[in-house]
Amino acid sequence: MKLFNQQVLPGVIGLLAIMGMGAALIAQYGFGLQPCPYCILQRVVLLGLIINASFFYIGQSSCLSEKFKKYNSYSYFYFNMLILIFALFTIVYQYFIASHSFSCELTWADQILQKTKLMDMMPSVFEPRASCAEAKFYIIGISFEIYVFIFLMMLSALSIKGFFSIKQK
Repeated sequence: MKLFNQQVLPGVIGLLAIMGMGAALIAQYGFGLQPCPYCILQRVVLLGLIINASFFYIGQSSCLSEKFKKYNSYSYFYFNMLILIFALFTIVYQYFIASHSFSCELTWADQILQKTKLMDMMPSVFEPRASCAEAKFYIIGISFEIYVFIFLMMLSALSIKGFFSIKQK
């Protein structure tokens, strides 16, 4: 059995997304790194990955049809890739544009967060508390956004690997 087959991979990606969310909350509450709207949008992305993995396993366990399970796998990895493309766009935008601005108020990130009402439901997790320029943070001389970018690229590579492992069956 392969280490990362198409049945195990969603759990690995979901677990990594939970760990990413935990790391973001530790950075905020443990180290005082206040999140900007784009940081919060990346948390929403992680939540989407966690929910997507949950739906995958519900779908896999609810039906015994192999055809349904194959379509469920395709849809899981397809939605994961769409979520991660959006996440990579936000991190690149944050790194190159928004982090050089002291005001990222009423940007498209703010508008998305306001429309989803996540700030009202869970302000301790989903409320931006800094501008993008104030949220700059470095670990051993490397911007925090670079670490997030590498993490998202790793999740993307796992999703692509899972997608193509379905095609080989």
